[in-house]
Amino acid sequence: MADALQHGYAAASDLFIEMEAAQYTKTGQGACGDDVRFMTVEKENRHLVALSDGLGSGVKANVLATMTTSMAIKFLESNVPMLEAVEIIMDSLPICEVRKIGYATFSLFDFRLGGKARISEMGNPGYIHLRGTEEIAPLKDEQIASSHWPDREVRKCEADFRAGDRIIMCSDGVTQSGLGVRKDMKFGWRRSGVLKFAQGKIASDPDISARDLSAAIAREALFLTPGGCKDDISCVVCYLRHPRVMRVLTGPPFYKEHDADYARKASAAERPRTSWSASSA
Repeated sequence: MADALQHGYAAASDLFIEMEAAQYTKTGQGACGDDVRFMTVEKENRHLVALSDGLGSGVKANVLATMTTSMAIKFLESNVPMLEAVEIIMDSLPICEVRKIGYATFSLFDFRLGGKARISEMGNPGYIHLRGTEEIAPLKDEQIASSHWPDREVRKCEADFRAGDRIIMCSDGVTQSGLGVRKDMKFGWRRSGVLKFAQGKIASDPDISARDLSAAIAREALFLTPGGCKDDISCVVCYLRHPRVMRVLTGPPFYKEHDADYARKASAAERPRTSWSASSA
């Protein structure tokens, strides 16, 4: 069964951001080697997500991924320069006794309401930005490398994230699903397959929630690899939208003839209210 992680925040009356994740753990492992962490900085109307895939699988990978997301999201909150943050993270990760390296990938999302979204990636599949079913290119896209870790290149992007847009980030357990077990997927599902699948889901349900879309992508990745989950699967979806209003009418119906009046008042109200009382004294 997939683990669902969720985080939603209404920062203004006209905008709401959903940030959700779905995960499957590699078959036979007791801990997921991927980790996802959310943070909201309310005083700045700022929303952060960190996704990491630790080297290998199981507990060791989980330790690497959890350390990476914990440090990365704090560095994001503190506005530490990305290159400096990467170097500190890489220097801090424990060394694998077998592979003699300490390594974890990451995808980071940093968004201020009313501003641009910043996405930083190292080692993970490239993020997907959709406006409806149209893929949106980043406003800025650059690669930076550390002299201390020259083999660890980081991609930094800036995106015009508007109401109705979705950003999808995932671990390679998603894009490499089907690899080696399906003849029609010699290189796995790949990013292009995830993009096409997400576009199809949004086309059939334009208001699909971040939770449902992330769960659908993770489920499809699992389905593409028969015989169990071959690698940890993680998918994060960030969806900026207008709030959906729910009005609740409650109270004992002392006068049934007033029900229609209250229903009309509720449906005609310009601003949502917590509840409407249907009682009459």
